[in-house]
Amino acid sequence: MCSTLPRRCFRLFVALLIVLMDLMPLSATALQTQFAVAVQADCLSCTLAKQFPVLHPQLQGEVKWETRKQLIGKQTVVGLETTVASSNIHPPMGLKPLEQQAWMAMAQREQMHLFLPHTYNGKTVVEKGKVRVEVQPLGAQSAHSERQGMALVYKNAYPNTDSLQVVKQGQSEEFLYLRNSNSPKVFDYKVKVSQGVQIRAMEGSIAFVDSRGQGVRIERPWLVDSTGKRSETAVHWQILEGGKRLRLVVMPLGLRYPLVVDPSWTTTGPMNKARYYHTASLLPNSKVLVTGGTDSDGNYFSNAELYDLTSVSLSYYPLPSCRIVDTRNTASSNLPIGSPVTYTVNQGGATVDYSSQGGSASGCGIPTDAKAVFFNFVAVNASGSGHLQAWPFGTSIPTASVLNYANLPGFNIANGIVLSVCDPSATTCSKDLNVQANQSTIKLVVDVVGYFK
Repeated sequence: MCSTLPRRCFRLFVALLIVLMDLMPLSATALQTQFAVAVQADCLSCTLAKQFPVLHPQLQGEVKWETRKQLIGKQTVVGLETTVASSNIHPPMGLKPLEQQAWMAMAQREQMHLFLPHTYNGKTVVEKGKVRVEVQPLGAQSAHSERQGMALVYKNAYPNTDSLQVVKQGQSEEFLYLRNSNSPKVFDYKVKVSQGVQIRAMEGSIAFVDSRGQGVRIERPWLVDSTGKRSETAVHWQILEGGKRLRLVVMPLGLRYPLVVDPSWTTTGPMNKARYYHTASLLPNSKVLVTGGTDSDGNYFSNAELYDLTSVSLSYYPLPSCRIVDTRNTASSNLPIGSPVTYTVNQGGATVDYSSQGGSASGCGIPTDAKAVFFNFVAVNASGSGHLQAWPFGTSIPTASVLNYANLPGFNIANGIVLSVCDPSATTCSKDLNVQANQSTIKLVVDVVGYFK
């Protein structure tokens, strides 16, 4: 045909060539656009940064993940590992050489190693020195890990929930992305610790420490809703079964989905409270005098602490779970609102009768020389939202709460925490413990699972 109609074939060929030349750039552009949209949709940190602009600076990791093997029990498991270092810490200007040395001794800790499983329902391992903590989420899905830049992502770690893991200098953060109201509100974890490690509740955080008070800590959790509202009272940790299980509870009342919940791992030392912008002096006896500074909320400290690297802290003595308070078994089953109630804990010794408080009539084994007790507080049949405070008898009421609760039918809120009891050397101890319900009333149950002395 082309041999008989050469001019027509040539014209047809030129027309086809022009069409192809016009289409090729458009196809490439369309392909690039589609690819960019797909990548952005697949990028969890991009999604969170867009929906929660306030979180944008925190969503970028600074440390790479490496494929490693970890011995867990008797099995060798392949996962992703990183080291949480504190190499970018610098002392403030104006300190003398010894003060700089002491300041750095406070600020720097042994490095923390973090191992994450390839599937989210596996075991996470956190190590610092001789402190080793294995944490396994219960009820999680077998979501596979994905590397997105320096972040690690588990899509659908739970129903309607994703997990973003990032590591920066000094801490490892997990951002749980609760996409809608069908996301879980309770997250349970199985916990196993190395020998000699103690589990302590510290102002909303959970510490895993050795005999010197050094180790790792899960910081007090917080969440942000879709309006940018941040809350530390709508989410909290609970210690269950004497530390064998942890529970993260989200109470989204008054908040708008989606939500981002942040539980973070960091290192800890034997200081009573975390300090920022502090100064320090290295004393001749090798102790460190820490003065001034602020807490995480910017409140200034007016006191000082001694940081002792060689001191041995109190020893922990576990007990079978034993009830010392159950207001349901007393004449006044509901706690009054805004008024302290006092209870006996260790006055009278190991066999003291708690029946007047609704507890065990034969005692719980807590000796009179106990300095602190591991309590499990349970708010039963809350009439509304509120919080519970608890503190040693003979001391001032704290600003922090030990338990936040709400009126959720069929759902009682519990929290395990270590608290000091009344100190006979400082005051007359007719009782040991004060508690106070605020905003709404509850029926209170208190169990003990151990003590320190």
